[in-house]
Amino acid sequence: MSVYSCSLHPHNELCATGGEDDKVFVCNRNTGQILYEFTEHKNTVTDVHFNRNGTYLATADLADDIVLHKLQTMSSESDKDGGNLVFHKRFPAGDSKILPGDISADGKKFVASYDNGAVRLWDLRVCITMMKIDENNPLMHSGGCTKVAHDKASPFFMSGVIANKIVFSPHAGPVGAIECMAFSPSADIRLAATVTLSEHISIWDSSKFNLLTNFEPARENDGITEMR
Repeated sequence: MSVYSCSLHPHNELCATGGEDDKVFVCNRNTGQILYEFTEHKNTVTDVHFNRNGTYLATADLADDIVLHKLQTMSSESDKDGGNLVFHKRFPAGDSKILPGDISADGKKFVASYDNGAVRLWDLRVCITMMKIDENNPLMHSGGCTKVAHDKASPFFMSGVIANKIVFSPHAGPVGAIECMAFSPSADIRLAATVTLSEHISIWDSSKFNLLTNFEPARENDGITEMR
């Protein structure tokens, strides 16, 4: 059976999944052992989320039901008919539906993917697009995204599609094709650097796959062609 959603507990080793079999499983993410199984749903479970302090687990399905589980007792505390789980299918402009979305750790930004393969980063305070990956960008997905996720520790997100393609991007968005890249010459320093054709330099933590910092070009037309 396909798994459609996954959520990691914010403080311990629990992992919750929901899928095509109408069930929710809570597992130990290190051993894979199934600790709890919930069978209240009557249709495919499309979303599971732990709350901020990990005391509740909310799950939702295609039958428009939302179930809230209290983790201290692992019991179903409420069961509501959601009416329509896609509360905002689209923004006023454009004809593409929003599929998955995720809010940043600071609660101020929302990354949304659309059924045409585009990805947009929204500023929730003023409701404007901060960044977009659309048909004018070669990194645009060829089909609708199945999942997006924010990094909780840095301004970084990723999106993925059924065709096994994953795009990692900072909030500033992709800045051009990669011209060259290099790992640190020291095995003790787990860093990597990349440079784009537009002369932007990015430094990455290669052990955690996190973006550490970006550098803008010092002068225009000072291209970088090699790194060591």
